[in-house]
Amino acid sequence: MHRILIAASETQTQEALRQEFGKAGFEVFPAPDGEQAQQIAAKRVPDLIICDINLPKLSAFEFCKGVKNNTLLKDIPIIVLTEPKSSVEDSFRYLGVKDFIQKPFQPAAVLERGNALLGRAKIMHVQKTKILFHCSKPLLFQQVRDVCEGVPQFAAKYMEQGSLLVAKAKEFIPDIVILDLFMADMQADDAIAAMRKVPELANTAILTYYSPISEADDNYTIQAKMIEVQFLKHASERAGATEYLGPLNNPSKFIGLFKSYCKD
Repeated sequence: MHRILIAASETQTQEALRQEFGKAGFEVFPAPDGEQAQQIAAKRVPDLIICDINLPKLSAFEFCKGVKNNTLLKDIPIIVLTEPKSSVEDSFRYLGVKDFIQKPFQPAAVLERGNALLGRAKIMHVQKTKILFHCSKPLLFQQVRDVCEGVPQFAAKYMEQGSLLVAKAKEFIPDIVILDLFMADMQADDAIAAMRKVPELANTAILTYYSPISEADDNYTIQAKMIEVQFLKHASERAGATEYLGPLNNPSKFIGLFKSYCKD
C-alpha cells in the first residue's frame, strides 16, 4: 500500500484528495499546515507528497526545502498545487520539485499524476535501510560513517552517546541499530532494554559489537577486556539484542557484518 502525505489547509482540497486517494487504496496522512506536514513526513516517510502552495505556520517552499534537504526524504516525489498565473514554480524547481498542478483541479487528475510519479519512482527508487549507528571512539566513528555514506541504499544516523542513541531511535524508528558494547554514559543492556520498550522498535534488529582493542595494551588488560566483553554480550542478549557481531576491526568490511539485515 502506498502512503501519501497531503499538506493542505483548505478543508475542501484536503477532503477531495483524501477521498480520491483513499478509494484508490492509498494510506493517507493529512496535514493542515507546514509544521505538521514536516513532522508527518519525518515520521511516516510517505511514498508521495501533495503540497498546496498556501500553507500556514511553515510555508510550502520551506516545507519542500526541508524534504529535499533530508537524506531519507529527498527522493520522494512532490506535487505542488499552485494558483492560476503563479510565478513561483521556478523557485520550487530550484529545490528539485518538478511537478505542479494548477488549481482548481480534478482529484482524478491528481491521482493520475501521482500514480505516474510513483511508477517512475519505482523504477528509479533505491529502497533505503534506516540505520542507527553508535560509537564513542572518534576515529572509528568517522571511518564507519565514511563507509556508510558511500552506500545509496542507507539512510543512516550516527550517535556517540547511549542516551542520545535511545532518544534518536524513538524518533527515527530505524530498521537496524548497531551499538558498541562499551558506552561512555550508560550500560549497553540498559540502552537496549529502553529501545525494546518502544512498540515501534519491536522488529528492529539491534546488533552489538566492540571496538578494537589497542595494540599498546598488555596481556592482562586485553584478557580483562575480553572477559568484560563476554559479560556485556550476555547482558545485551538478555536485554533483547538480536545478534553479537564481534569486534569491529575493519571498517571497510563493516557492511558485510550486517548485510543480511538490510532491505533488498
